[in-house]
Amino acid sequence: MKKILQIVLTFGTAWLIYYGVEQYRLKEMSEILQEIEVVSPERFNKLSIIQYPEQQNYVSFDYDEVQATFRALKKLEVKEAKRLKESENYTKIRLLEDGSHQFVEYYFYDNDSIQFVEEGLVAFRSVTYQVDEAELHTVLDSLLAGKTFD
Repeated sequence: MKKILQIVLTFGTAWLIYYGVEQYRLKEMSEILQEIEVVSPERFNKLSIIQYPEQQNYVSFDYDEVQATFRALKKLEVKEAKRLKESENYTKIRLLEDGSHQFVEYYFYDNDSIQFVEEGLVAFRSVTYQVDEAELHTVLDSLLAGKTFD
């Protein structure tokens, strides 16, 4: 009985160590992937904003406006969230290189959740964030100011 207990404890300890090391490596790899740029933002030349459920849209090919929008979105103070809380009312902002399949999308939900989607030629990444409501409305209002929706 004592030998069986020793074997069980030995294998259990080995498994726990293996599991801990694997979780550490997975977390480390996840952090590395978060820092990798899947697309080249300096090549973005098209901005598309769609407000749902009305489906009002705005499209611009002004390079300076596209780059200013990208910089404003990157400055958002966000924290990663475990779950996405979708809602019917949201704004989708898409930045892309016209004629290319590389893009960055931000989905701003009215419950302060943000989904960030980045798709390049060889990679795809989607992350869910939570943001302060006041900051979200300030940034969205500044981005939507003066834009004529169809």
